[in-house]
Amino acid sequence: MSRTELAARAGVPAATIEAYEAGRRQRPGRDQILRLARGLNLDSYRLNALLRQAGYEDEPSDFARWMAGEAPRAILAGHGALGGATIDQIDAEADSLPWPCFVLDGRCHVVHANRSAEFLTHLSQVTVLPGRPAPHLMQLAVNREVRVRLLNWPVVAATVVPGDCSPWLLDTREARSKKRN
Repeated sequence: MSRTELAARAGVPAATIEAYEAGRRQRPGRDQILRLARGLNLDSYRLNALLRQAGYEDEPSDFARWMAGEAPRAILAGHGALGGATIDQIDAEADSLPWPCFVLDGRCHVVHANRSAEFLTHLSQVTVLPGRPAPHLMQLAVNREVRVRLLNWPVVAATVVPGDCSPWLLDTREARSKKRN
């Protein structure tokens, strides 16, 4: 992608991008990083790694915003646009990705998981709660077996679940011992 194309997609002047590349401008502002990330279609993981490297806080996912009652910002607007795609096409796209990928419905039920996601979460073995069409993403976020398999679980949980989710994570023995004390 050329500087001009990136500038147009990100809403950042091409001269500014050139100055960053040439080292004439130091440390872009957080908003500038978010714009450039949008222009580059960076995923949330890479965006947040970039923000941390620049000394800024992570950008909450739209799911985390939704769970906290905020309006999603769609920071990566245009990334993975689904216009006209069928569910089979979406599932096929997820299946083509080498990293874990979940397909969610509008209420955050996991309706499809690619092979990597299934390997990590054993989604096919997660019990569907009564009245739900599929396991909910929150079920995976607080599932003890999933937490054990994900070495970076705290990072994943902080991205998916807003705020402190530790009260949700007590297994039965921990909960009983806390009640006794």
